[in-house]
Amino acid sequence: MAVACCFKLMPIFIVIPLLLLAEKRVIKLIGYLSLSISLCAVTYIVPMLTDPGYSLTQSLVMKDDAFSQYIFKITIPGGVSNTSVFLLLYFLICVISYIAKPKENDFQVYAFLLGFASLSTFFLFIKWHPQWMVLLLPFITLLVFSLFDFKFGILLDIALTLGFLVTSVLLDLTKMVFTSSVFYTITQGQYSAIYNYNPIYSYFCEHQYTDIIPSTLFFSGIVSLLFVAIWNNRSRSSKIVNSFDNEYKVIRGLFYARSALILIVILPPVISYLSHPI
Repeated sequence: MAVACCFKLMPIFIVIPLLLLAEKRVIKLIGYLSLSISLCAVTYIVPMLTDPGYSLTQSLVMKDDAFSQYIFKITIPGGVSNTSVFLLLYFLICVISYIAKPKENDFQVYAFLLGFASLSTFFLFIKWHPQWMVLLLPFITLLVFSLFDFKFGILLDIALTLGFLVTSVLLDLTKMVFTSSVFYTITQGQYSAIYNYNPIYSYFCEHQYTDIIPSTLFFSGIVSLLFVAIWNNRSRSSKIVNSFDNEYKVIRGLFYARSALILIVILPPVISYLSHPI
C-alpha cells in the first residue's frame, strides 16, 4: 500500500478504513498508518526540497488543479462555516470501520464493502477522471459475485457502467480522442479531422439534453450495489459460512450485454472517421 500511495492518493482513502477494521489498538494504528504513507511522504518532500524545477512545476499544477479544492467543493451550508460532504461521509465510514467487529468468515466481505464505500464516496463528491474507474472495478466485480441474486447484481453493474460510459463520452470524448485514433493516424491524408472540440457534448447542449441523467445513473448504481451487498450479507442463511460460498447461475447473455457497453465509447470515433472522407 505504501508503494501504491506514491502513484496516487486514492489508496490512502482505502487503507485507513481497512486499518481501522483490522486493528483497534491506537498506537499500532498510528504505526501502520505511518508506514502506509511513509514512501509517499519521502517521494514528495525530498524532490520539493532538492529540486527547484519540481517545486515550480508542482506549484503551477496545484494552482489551478489542487486536490484540496475538490475535497471541499461539495459542502453543506452551516451556521458558522460549511461542512465538506466528502469528509463527513468519509469520517463516518472510518468510525463504522473502527467499531465493526466482524466474524472471521465475514472479514473479507466487510473489507470489500468498506473499501468500496470509501472509494465510491470519493467518486460521488470529488472530481474524477475516467481512467480512475479501474480502481473501482475489482470492488464491483467481487461484490457482484458475492450476491446471492447474481442476475440482479449484474443488472446493477450494467446500470452504473452505462451511466459512467455515457457521462465519460459527454465530458471526455473530445476532438483529441477522435483525431488520435490508429485509423486517423495511418490515413490522415485521406480523412478530414473534425473541428468541434467536444462534438457529442455540443450536440447534447444544442438539443437541450442533460448529462445529469447518466451521471445520476452512475452514482445510483454505485449506491444501490453497496446497499444490496450490505443487505445481502446481513440476511444470508446461517448455513452459508461466507458470502462468496453461495451458488449462482451465470447468465452469459448478461455478460455479453455488459461487455458490449464499451461500444458506446468505441463507435463514435469510428463512425466519425468513416463519415469524413476527403
